[in-house]
Amino acid sequence: MAYCSNCGAQVADAEKFCGECGYTTEKTAAPTQAAQQTAAPAPPPVQQPKVTAKKKKSKKPLVIGSVAGVVVIALVVAGIFTNGFGLFGGKSPISDLPGIKVEIPANATNEEKLAYSYMENAVSIFNEGNTHAAKGIIPAAEYKYGIAASSISAMRYAAECLLEAKGTAPAEDGRLRDWDAIAALSWTLHYPYVFEGIVLEAGGDKSAAMSCYEKAALNPLISENDAYLRYITRLNAEQLTRLRDALTKIEDEIFAVYNPVPAYIPRNENNFNGSYLREQGNAALKTDYAAAKQYFYAAVSVEPFNGNNHACLALLCMEMDDVSAAIRWLNDGLFIDPDNETLKSLHESMKGGLEQ
Repeated sequence: MAYCSNCGAQVADAEKFCGECGYTTEKTAAPTQAAQQTAAPAPPPVQQPKVTAKKKKSKKPLVIGSVAGVVVIALVVAGIFTNGFGLFGGKSPISDLPGIKVEIPANATNEEKLAYSYMENAVSIFNEGNTHAAKGIIPAAEYKYGIAASSISAMRYAAECLLEAKGTAPAEDGRLRDWDAIAALSWTLHYPYVFEGIVLEAGGDKSAAMSCYEKAALNPLISENDAYLRYITRLNAEQLTRLRDALTKIEDEIFAVYNPVPAYIPRNENNFNGSYLREQGNAALKTDYAAAKQYFYAAVSVEPFNGNNHACLALLCMEMDDVSAAIRWLNDGLFIDPDNETLKSLHESMKGGLEQ
């Protein structure tokens, strides 16, 4: 039996990755009790040097490349920090994450059953996130959790809007009640546009509703079945209240595990596309470093396994002399995309620059 050199957990000899922390395993002697109690996160592939010489900054305007195999350092930019997108509030993954179940009312109408079926799909995605989190595959867990959170919050807000039109004011509980903020939970999805369109159409603004539907249709995840979500407008106040309460319960269960730090960029129908986000980030570098950070951060959230996004953030941090953050982004990128030529090239260039 081998022991993980990072967290001290027992690992089967045939396993290449630790089931507790997700890092590459190394055969070591059994850790001491003190070591087990104070185990720290695994060191990244690129070790921070004992003596770090301060980099000389170039005054030449630059651009961060978005094509694999090309690393072109750009413009002195604002530093980036990584917070695991808020998963577990920055704590280590755990293996006993609670699953979520959808309880369908016994007397549910066909329209209600369509809504509950949508909820079941969102919950299944959340539960997939639990599976990834238990294995320590945090990027995959965050991606799934974000999709589930945005899906449930979008329908919950739509139900509240429809209830408000019937005379029931929403509770003052601090929940997200803004389409842009809900969309920021997962730029991958089209559902915020779909539900916003449903609410607008129910209110008589068909032109604005059609604009939302057209934006949603650009997303490759759109399905013909999504049209059936419009049936929630047929629900009466009692049914909408029951639906809202069910969604609220699930929303609470999601956010009990997932504490997201959304990338607040202007809402756009193309935000599901990582290439688009990287292009916007490069353009923002000319005038607004903070905006560039948010675009690259959003790119990681929609394409967590595309190493080019991690490379962009690592380069930003390196240019700001935030070596530890740069190493974290590079480490994360190499872990999930070890064959990415951009990251490997950056790995070598960072080692050479830091050792000088």
